[in-house]
Amino acid sequence: MEYRNIFVGGQWREPASEKRISVECPATREIMGSCPEATAQAFDAAVNAAKSALTGETWVSPAGEARASPFHAL
Repeated sequence: MEYRNIFVGGQWREPASEKRISVECPATREIMGSCPEATAQAFDAAVNAAKSALTGETWVSPAGEARASPFHAL
């Protein structure tokens, strides 16, 4: 599993750095792949996107059952 970009705010974005981090299976500690290391700016963008999503009408207005349905679909 190799990811080239960072997913923030519903969009894949080019990483600002060439640095990568290993993705480890928590059950076996096996290295499963790698992903870009996020910069402070990418981290801030992700936090802001999450705050916007949680305070926006698409998440706050629906009843709990409607909010849970995307998770049940997984």
